[in-house]
Amino acid sequence: MTDSAVSEREVSRDAYEAVLRVVDLQTTDRQPPGARVSTIVRLLSSRFSRERVERALETARSNDDLEAWPDQRGRSR
Repeated sequence: MTDSAVSEREVSRDAYEAVLRVVDLQTTDRQPPGARVSTIVRLLSSRFSRERVERALETARSNDDLEAWPDQRGRSR
């Protein structure tokens, strides 16, 4: 693998792990069930682009590390 491919893979892994951490921290007994996608994106916006976070969320869902459902207002959690 080239250096850029390794770097891209590391950034993707970092984004994936950051998404899981944010979701974990945002789903406590004091919070409503689930974390909104917009909240996750906002909290990670200083480190990752919206597209990168959304890809990490999709990957986590396809790996069964996260679940998604619409809340009562139709927002994805």
